Amino acid sequence: MMKNQKAKKTILWILAVVFLTSVWSKNNYHNVLLSDSSLPTTDNQTKYSSNVIPGLIQAEDYDIGGATIAYFDGTTSNLGNVYRSENVDVQKTFDTGGGYNVGWIEKGEWLEYTINSISGGTYDIKLRVAAVTDTIKNLNFQLDGIDLGTASFYGTDSWQNWTTVKLRNVDIQGGNNKVLRLNMFSGGFNINWVEFVRTGQSSLSSDSKLDVTSNASSLDINASHSGLSCNINIESEWENGFVARVDVCNKGKVSKKSWTASWQFDDDSRLNNGWSSNFSGDNPYIATPLAWNSTLHPNQCVSFGFQSSKGSLDAPSTNISCN
Repeated sequence: MMKNQKAKKTILWILAVVFLTSVWSKNNYHNVLLSDSSLPTTDNQTKYSSNVIPGLIQAEDYDIGGATIAYFDGTTSNLGNVYRSENVDVQKTFDTGGGYNVGWIEKGEWLEYTINSISGGTYDIKLRVAAVTDTIKNLNFQLDGIDLGTASFYGTDSWQNWTTVKLRNVDIQGGNNKVLRLNMFSGGFNINWVEFVRTGQSSLSSDSKLDVTSNASSLDINASHSGLSCNINIESEWENGFVARVDVCNKGKVSKKSWTASWQFDDDSRLNNGWSSNFSGDNPYIATPLAWNSTLHPNQCVSFGFQSSKGSLDAPSTNISCN
């Protein structure tokens, strides 16, 4: 009886050794495969086309590398079923010049583009877009992780009725082989291309960092009364309109329990809608605070924004005051 039990234990021990050896062999073989440098890697991001700044970049020519490496897209296939076979949705465009555009854009998606060569300077970034719905859209630009600014725009009444949005006065450092990322802060629009147009020399040194607030175009220098300072900045614009941000800051030594900002365009630009403030008037306009942003302590700022139609001037100016 004891001999039989010993025999059974011996057999079980041999089977266990065989099983563990088999598992080790399979895992070791798997590890050898994964460490083989001759196999393709999924994190090898390379350019799809040669891009330079200044220059024009086609939206559909995003980098090679695959999902979460060169792009992130919410769909599992190319809904347009043309040009490329990855998940980014590409379709033929009816915009001037033909070709393709990226469509079916959803919030949170992004695309990356390797830029071979960048000439440092101050740029206007032009973005060719189209959309049906008239809600505000937002697209953010990053270059090697540095925020260049966010373009805001409204619908164009058709998926193929194209307009050019402009982000003015963006300082960009020179260099080679940097990665441009387009972050879709909202969805529901199409992109045809992005163009970087140089407008001047950059104020950045090679080791300086970008200040996001400097990317907007100032409509007017600061106007200050009673310790309050006001400034209007264009955050993005297109042929017949623009989005602006107004900063109201308390430069004094005592708290302000309320504030009022008033301004007047020097052409026929007109305010269409706004946010984070109460608006009244018709050129001149008056903005007053809401309950949550009425009090300004020393060295504190609040911001509100508005969208306006563009008048006869390409870059409308204004007289602004606050008290």
